[in-house]
Amino acid sequence: MGEELFELDLSELDGVAGGRVMHQSELHSFTEMREKVHSLEDQMRREGREDEANALRERWRNGYLAWIKAIKNVPFSPEILPDIPLSDYFTLEEG
Repeated sequence: MGEELFELDLSELDGVAGGRVMHQSELHSFTEMREKVHSLEDQMRREGREDEANALRERWRNGYLAWIKAIKNVPFSPEILPDIPLSDYFTLEEG
């Protein structure tokens, strides 16, 4: 029994693992927020506010993971779909 082998174009591989790739604008917003969170966390630790810093880190982690999951759960589409805002999953304001 022979197997038929073929090569996929790179555009055909986009999203094969399930879900779409991250948009550049989403990556940019993530990078900006990550830097703000790390800076604030460092400041809290320097001020001896360990509990607040740990709570911020946990909120950031949970929000980030939920956001990544939302992006991965978008079915692949050849159309450019709208951004999924990180701010829907994490902001520096608690609540």
